[in-house]
Amino acid sequence: MARRATNISPVIGNLPRSNGRTYRPIKVNLRQGNLTMSEDERNFIERAASITGNLYGEPMSPERIAENFALYGLKKRVAALERFDAELGGDIDSSPHSLRKRVQLVDLRRRMGSLHEALRNAKR
Repeated sequence: MARRATNISPVIGNLPRSNGRTYRPIKVNLRQGNLTMSEDERNFIERAASITGNLYGEPMSPERIAENFALYGLKKRVAALERFDAELGGDIDSSPHSLRKRVQLVDLRRRMGSLHEALRNAKR
């Protein structure tokens, strides 16, 4: 019979004694430094570009985002448009970079909205 290379006894020896209570591990915040989407300052297009850039090596263009949006089902499209509208409801900074990003977002929202309407008219 082959012998296992792992020895689990040091791990078991470090567990706290039972004394009648259930062992619950200490809660540790593993996300230190990472932001949730609500805390993230990037807009929808920048987040999509970052994610697809990491996955596929190249960022997703707004045109490609709109094409993928057409593949969603009705409920998912409505939810996506509502989240998009909530993001657009924020304050606008007057810097040229911020205005440029806002124009891109509004243009993408307009395309996604017209695509959603066309799909609804086609009963899809």
